[in-house]
Amino acid sequence: MGDFKPPTVVAFYDVDYVKNPKGTNYWRNRILKVAQNYKDSVTFAVSNAQQFAGELEEFGAEPPRDRDATPVVTARNEKGEKFKMDDKFSVENLKKFVDDFLGEKLEPFLKSEPLPDNNDNAGVKTAVAKNIHELVINNDKDVLIEFYAPWCGHCKNLAP
Repeated sequence: MGDFKPPTVVAFYDVDYVKNPKGTNYWRNRILKVAQNYKDSVTFAVSNAQQFAGELEEFGAEPPRDRDATPVVTARNEKGEKFKMDDKFSVENLKKFVDDFLGEKLEPFLKSEPLPDNNDNAGVKTAVAKNIHELVINNDKDVLIEFYAPWCGHCKNLAP
């Protein structure tokens, strides 16, 4: 998505104009119906899900397994935040997703471990992507961050 100026919306599916032109155009035409409403505000793209599987992984998604699967839709804003459409693809759902994306009503996708159940071990808290702003960035107290690796002897020595 580095080639496009954000905000961007990309639909990943089986784009193949040689072996499956009818199916490729079927999804493309539905995406175009929505894209035309946002031509001055959002860059839309279609992408081959298999060839750009790495892009999908950045959004916590996998490429569709079969040729007739519905597109997986992602978005990225000017801040670099990532969003994924969770609803099944339809023209209506895509339009709602784009409206919510532009209206900043969506939660960005964060690749993160789950929040720990018990997050207070002798004053030591575990920070993951989903709570790092709360614990570190938006905190009025001084904070020491240790990036812990279980195989690291220095990390074990610093444990409470």
